[in-house]
Amino acid sequence: MRLFALLTMLLMPLSLFAGESGFEDIERDTKWSGEIAVTKPLHVLKDANLQITPGTKVTFDIPSSEEFEPTPWILVEGSIEIGGTASAPVIFKVANKTVQKSTQDMFNLLAAKSAKISYGHFIGAGWALHIHDTPTLIENSRFMEGYGGIRSSSDNLEVSGSVFSANKIGMRLLNAEGVTISSCDFSENLTGIFLRQGIRDISIAKNYFANAEYDIKLGELQEEDVNASSNWWMTSPALGGVKIFDGKDSAGVGLVKTDPELDLSKKTERRDEKTFEKP
Repeated sequence: MRLFALLTMLLMPLSLFAGESGFEDIERDTKWSGEIAVTKPLHVLKDANLQITPGTKVTFDIPSSEEFEPTPWILVEGSIEIGGTASAPVIFKVANKTVQKSTQDMFNLLAAKSAKISYGHFIGAGWALHIHDTPTLIENSRFMEGYGGIRSSSDNLEVSGSVFSANKIGMRLLNAEGVTISSCDFSENLTGIFLRQGIRDISIAKNYFANAEYDIKLGELQEEDVNASSNWWMTSPALGGVKIFDGKDSAGVGLVKTDPELDLSKKTERRDEKTFEKP
C-alpha cells in the first residue's frame, strides 16, 4: 500500500508538471547571485545543478493560480545547493503580499539527486519546500509567514538549527523514516510539527516549541509512538500542557513521548536575529 502511494505521488506530478505547464527548463549547471526575479515556473532537469550563492535575493513574481494543485514555482529533479552564510543568507520572498494557497509550492524536490540548504530564508510561501524521495540536508534556515515551511515524504531528511515561525504549519511529514529534527525553533505557528501518518524512527531533540494550537500533532493514522524527549517547551507537557495531540486524545493514535524535558530557564539563544530580513 505504501509503495502504491509513493508511486502515485512520484508519477502524478511528473505527468502534470513536465509537459504543458509552461516551465522554463534549466538544462545545465547554473549559478545564481545578486538579485534574481522569477517570473515563470522553472524546472531544474535531472542532469543540472542549481547553485545559489551567499547574499542572493530571489523574488517570485508569478501570478496566483486557480488550479487546486498549482504548478510549483521551481521544480527540481537534478540537484540544488543553497549556500547562504550567517552574514549573507539567501532570501526567497514573494513580490506581492497575497497570501499563497496551501497547495502552492515555492520549491518541489521530486526524486531529485540531492538538496543542500544552508542559511536560506523563505518568506511568505504557500509551502517553501515540498520534498519527495530526495536526499536533503537543511541547516540554519528560516521559514516565515507562509502557509507551511516544509512538507516531506522523504526518508532520512535532516533539519537543524532552523526557525519556523508565523506559519500555519511548521513541518508536515508523511510516510517517512529516519528523519532528524534538531536545534530548531518552532514558535508562533498554528502547529509546529504535524506527523500525518507512516512516520517511523524519527528523532526530535533540542528544539524549542511555543506554538498557538499544537506543538506536535499526530494524524489519525499515525500509529507508531514518537520520541520527542530532550526538547524545550513553553507549555510543558509534564505540567499538564495541552499542545500535544496524540493517542491520549484519539484512540489508535501513537503517543508523543516528551520525558525528559530540557530546562527552559537554561535555554540560550543560538542565532543572530539581525540576519533575518523582513518582507
